[in-house]
Amino acid sequence: MQEENPAIHADQVEPWLTELWRRRRGGEWPAGGVPIHQVHSLANEVFHDGQAYDQDMISLADGGFPLPLPVRIEADFRYRGSGVTIAIMDDSFLPIPDLADPRPGRIRAFVDCSGPGLPRDIESSLEEAIPPLSPHGTSCAAVAAGSGTLSGGFYRGIADGADLVFLQ
Repeated sequence: MQEENPAIHADQVEPWLTELWRRRRGGEWPAGGVPIHQVHSLANEVFHDGQAYDQDMISLADGGFPLPLPVRIEADFRYRGSGVTIAIMDDSFLPIPDLADPRPGRIRAFVDCSGPGLPRDIESSLEEAIPPLSPHGTSCAAVAAGSGTLSGGFYRGIADGADLVFLQ
């Protein structure tokens, strides 16, 4: 049974959120954790309609920016996909850093269903794959499990600790 209001520890949230806590609450993230409803409340103090308008957040990122998805949907920060493999089937995938980094090997397999359909060398498979018809497959994979590498971890996917299998 899941706790209704679990304590969230500093190592379970993104660095920008601990910095925001320090700036808004005047101290370091409590060692005993922060109830999840207070973490969501903190994020809601500075975000309106999916955009950051508070001076504290603007100074962290040089301007307004969209709310990160895990915060927007009030995801439980304790669960980030570790030990899970997500398979995604779509028309194309690009080897962007948010999917390949920071853990090389997190893309467990790439299956090109337009050919023999057998898993091949992942790096060359992604590079030789059919040119993308749209960014849809890459976008879905990033929402599900993007690492946030290109944004310094700010825009990560819901399950950024998960491994991936691509079926094209």
